Amino acid sequence: MTTGAAFIRAHNLRAFPIKSGRKKPPCFANNLNLATNDMARLKQWSRDPRWYAPGHPLNWGVSVALSGYVVIDVDEKPGKNGAATFERIGLLHGGWPRTLTVRSPSGGHHLYYRQTNAVRFVTGKQDIFGPESHIDAPGYVLTAGSVLDASNEYPGPYTIEDDAPIALAPDWLAGYLGHTERRSTDQTPVVELDQDINVEWAMHHLQHNAKVCIQGRGGEYTLLLLAGVLKDHGISEWMACQLLDESGYNAKCQPPWNLGNDGELADRLGVKVANAYCYLKQVRPGAATAEADFGSDESEPDHSDLIAWWQKFDAQPEQVRRRHERAEWNAARARVTIPDRDRKPQR
Repeated sequence: MTTGAAFIRAHNLRAFPIKSGRKKPPCFANNLNLATNDMARLKQWSRDPRWYAPGHPLNWGVSVALSGYVVIDVDEKPGKNGAATFERIGLLHGGWPRTLTVRSPSGGHHLYYRQTNAVRFVTGKQDIFGPESHIDAPGYVLTAGSVLDASNEYPGPYTIEDDAPIALAPDWLAGYLGHTERRSTDQTPVVELDQDINVEWAMHHLQHNAKVCIQGRGGEYTLLLLAGVLKDHGISEWMACQLLDESGYNAKCQPPWNLGNDGELADRLGVKVANAYCYLKQVRPGAATAEADFGSDESEPDHSDLIAWWQKFDAQPEQVRRRHERAEWNAARARVTIPDRDRKPQR
């Protein structure tokens, strides 16, 4: 079995000692900043009786940020099913890049990814894919070769499950690490779903306004956001799939998404829409409809006379002339405005 020291050396990790058999807490204050890849210093720590128990390997913690990595911690134990979230997120974004993977004694996994310009690790975050997603991006993890003793809930060793080279973090991961909390609200619909007026709006939007999915140009993310828009406008998951097909929208995608249960899961329209309805929970379904804004209570005041007056007023020649003047002024201003990037700094 790989020792903690060998694992540290092989991957040039910045590490700090943890007591033999223990997982937490770390041994000294400010441990993440004191972590090092200096093998002489690590050897000195490994002989320190404060942490080393004779006959037992010394456990090591990895400072993820100082090591230049992002570690995805998939929690898999009774009551937690990070593996299901991991699979869904993989389908949503076209798969997780294969990389060095360590299995924890509880059955979870630590996937190591290299930081990129887009994906930077700052501090540990829990449930990065939403409440109870059971996938974290921790500030430190134990190395392969560390062993938890019987005083822990899940004793046993940390072992290498996939000794693949450490891959670059996928760019789409930045959107999840950049949020300190992914807000989730009650998902009880605000309005009755699939009303004729909302279905009509959705059909028009898909035919005339919706951005088309193009492979290699963020097509999966485009469909995710589009399904979220339909959800916000009172369209059910089942109806969203039907409208995406019947409106001709899917036929315009390059390439079109697979319908039904044919083909790879990652290429199925229904899977992508289901992901959106599962993960986009910042507002309740139907929250963007007119009914949600103004209510459907017939006892509400009737503003039709006021609206008619305003429409008539706004159509008067004087008002039309003023709108034209404003439009001409804005167009002229846009032609002579110096772009911000070309402005000289003020002295």
